[in-house]
Amino acid sequence: MGPKTQQLLKMLDDITAMLESYGEKHWARWIGDDASRLRSGDLTAITHFLGAFGGMGSLNDLTICPENGHRVTEAETSVANERLSRALSEAWGLARMLSGRGV
Repeated sequence: MGPKTQQLLKMLDDITAMLESYGEKHWARWIGDDASRLRSGDLTAITHFLGAFGGMGSLNDLTICPENGHRVTEAETSVANERLSRALSEAWGLARMLSGRGV
């Protein structure tokens, strides 16, 4: 596994931990599974991760907030969502590059 793939794997692990800390089970499982697949050498996990960003109900639509059952206070939602958005954007860009789709 090359250094960029290892970097993506670390990002996926960090995002999974972040989502789990907020109690977001669905996307934590999706990204965690992608990290596990990537760790075992399955590079199709990169394409699967990128697939989380398209269409209605996608990862792009996720908002961390108490109303969605997340473990976060109303005062923390802005910081939580900015942090998640930044992490997802970086991981998406690296995954696009690794998948050969460019950025």
